[in-house]
Amino acid sequence: MLPISTLIQMAKWFAPGLKLEQSGPFLELAAKYGQPAESAMPTELLSLGLKMFARGLYTSLVYQTRTDWKWPYWLERQSNPNDPAFQSIAHLVINQNRVIRNWTILGLPDHESRLIVDPAMMLTPLKDGYSIEFWIQEGYELSAIFPGEGVASDYVHNRYPFLRRQTELKSGLTIRQNVFVSTLSGLDFGFTRLKIRNTSIKTQPVKIWMAIRPYNPEGIAPLHHLRFNSDQKTWWTENNPVAILLQSPQSVICGSSEKGDVWQMSQHKKSVEEIRCPAGLASSASVFNLTISPGATENLDFAFPLSVDKELNSLDWNDRALFDYGRAKNRFYYRWNKKWDQKLEIQLPDDQFNRLTASCMTGQSLFCLGKKLSPGYLIYDDFWFRDAAFLGHMLLKSGQFESVKEVIRHFPEHLKGDGFFQSQEGEWDSNGQVLWLVNQYWKYTRDENLLHELYPSLVAGARWIQKKRTQNTNADVKGLLPAGFSAEHFGANDYYFWDNFWSLAGLEALSELADDLNYKNTKNWLESEKTAYRERLTEICRKTVKLNAGILSASPKRGFDAGAVGNVVTAYPLQLSGFEDTAFSVADRLLADFGMNGLFYHPVAHTGINIYLTLQLLHCQIYQHRTDFWKELEKIANLATPTGTWPEALHPQLLGGVMGEGHHGWANAEWASIIRDALVCDWNGELWITPAVNPAWLETPGELKIKDTATPFGKLAFELIWDENQIVLNWKPELHSKPKKIFWWLPGKDEAVEIGNEKGSYKLQVE
Repeated sequence: MLPISTLIQMAKWFAPGLKLEQSGPFLELAAKYGQPAESAMPTELLSLGLKMFARGLYTSLVYQTRTDWKWPYWLERQSNPNDPAFQSIAHLVINQNRVIRNWTILGLPDHESRLIVDPAMMLTPLKDGYSIEFWIQEGYELSAIFPGEGVASDYVHNRYPFLRRQTELKSGLTIRQNVFVSTLSGLDFGFTRLKIRNTSIKTQPVKIWMAIRPYNPEGIAPLHHLRFNSDQKTWWTENNPVAILLQSPQSVICGSSEKGDVWQMSQHKKSVEEIRCPAGLASSASVFNLTISPGATENLDFAFPLSVDKELNSLDWNDRALFDYGRAKNRFYYRWNKKWDQKLEIQLPDDQFNRLTASCMTGQSLFCLGKKLSPGYLIYDDFWFRDAAFLGHMLLKSGQFESVKEVIRHFPEHLKGDGFFQSQEGEWDSNGQVLWLVNQYWKYTRDENLLHELYPSLVAGARWIQKKRTQNTNADVKGLLPAGFSAEHFGANDYYFWDNFWSLAGLEALSELADDLNYKNTKNWLESEKTAYRERLTEICRKTVKLNAGILSASPKRGFDAGAVGNVVTAYPLQLSGFEDTAFSVADRLLADFGMNGLFYHPVAHTGINIYLTLQLLHCQIYQHRTDFWKELEKIANLATPTGTWPEALHPQLLGGVMGEGHHGWANAEWASIIRDALVCDWNGELWITPAVNPAWLETPGELKIKDTATPFGKLAFELIWDENQIVLNWKPELHSKPKKIFWWLPGKDEAVEIGNEKGSYKLQVE
């Protein structure tokens, strides 16, 4: 962690004449705010912030003198004073995407490369890199084929991460664009096809432009060199391929900071095949002149490498068959079908919920980046144990055991010499998350070999928790973990209950493992330590509740505020016995105090309507057998992008993304999790069937199905069929261990009946 004195020295180094006499005191106060802690802020967050600031600063400098250039959808809207999304730069200095942080991630299961698609179908093949846009020319006028965000009906939806958007032009042309990711010789490529159909009664000439742009959904993406190889039909930057054209363009042109933007070159007749730009503003366009007869269709196909890899040089760039669109699409479907063989499927009597749930189920694999689970790609491609715990838990529920195994197998690589599992500095929740997720993996898979391999590192992590919490000598919080930054959405450094709830749950998880795996030596110590920890944590919680009029705040050192959202973890997902009522009361209070139309507005860091936190708060209602949360789920569904994604936080009025990742993996996982758990979930050793079915569905005859979901007791499937006379449960369990009890919570009734662990049918007469 960099101390504030170091930051001040860095500022002086960047700007030697900088006077800090006035700002210094504020920096010192900011550094000291909150409880005294070992670290002020994780350096990872500081690095990310500096990078975003630097990009935003350059984007601001470039844009203000080139307002006549073509810019990405988000920047054009934020810079338009007549648009509600307008953002004044003024004293902020930087120009970054602040209210339209929406995009869609495409990729292949368990591959690391990704393709980003923004609301206007701008494609970004490389993280932090250039983008590809498609324009249409009519006369001398250029316009984007998809100038902005569409609506759900513009897209063809299925369970695959395959975008298909369509638009109809006044001229009678219909243009459909398909986008997906596939492989060539083991390398990942983005593929897109423009399918242009003439629905009019006359022959139509049309010009289509494929443009390579020096920006992306975050701002300027410096591009210094572009060169077109006409024999290969390929654009290159230095020695790296940028775009492969499957058809020959009639002309190619290039632009730069000095020569201008290709957007302004629709009258240029002479091809320009290479450009260099020291300012990083190189751009290019390939122009295709088409003549389409009535009823006829023309296809334009393109491929884009999703990595800078030396293996690309071994490809035969003159072999057009290598990049065949049809074969690439077949490989795409093969990989996804293989991934989803015998994995969780949910079928609901609601088309919108079906579409979103299928998208989120498939989308889980997009956040599996090799040995790490990440909540995003363009911004959040880093690794956090915190996010991995939630994403990994949902992967287990959907039967994706191998993806979770690959991640937890590498957990010891993050283990420090003192037993700390570090993904970020000064965040004390990670050790508990490691122990808890590994135990969940054991419950779901019974993979004993991996657990024996991991066990020594897990014990080291548990010892760290004991040592860290007992080092704390502050009388009021003695026995809790020291103050830390924790999850950044709680606030400044403090003695967060969140850290301690995770740590206690981790010790209890390891105690279960020690019992199951017959590690008697650590079992006795763990029993003693977890008991002492639980007693001390319970005592401090009770005192804090009394001081806060019956509600548990985020820390014993402060009053109730939105940071208390971390306390709902005691119910979901930890099911920490004895603390469940804490979660239920906090969830209701937060939705009451910070609710906007029933959804959670989080004023700490996120400053927006937060989707994944709202879903966590609503999740608590499942365990109370309440069903009113379905009305809020409808609102969340309506806030999804047309491609079925959510950003991390939404602007309360504009409803665009305001913070973090534009396609947020944690939100993706929470939607899938709450839908699945409302149909089947475990609770303190019991298995519950239909604990909170949507009552609106029961008003008309229908059915729902769940296939191949995993639980801590084994795999199961069932279908629920109902009409005006009866409700039938067809129950198909394949359990490897016996729950304490199996309850069918009767839809429409606040009661349950116990059922067996064998296949069978159960009927409920409708009164």
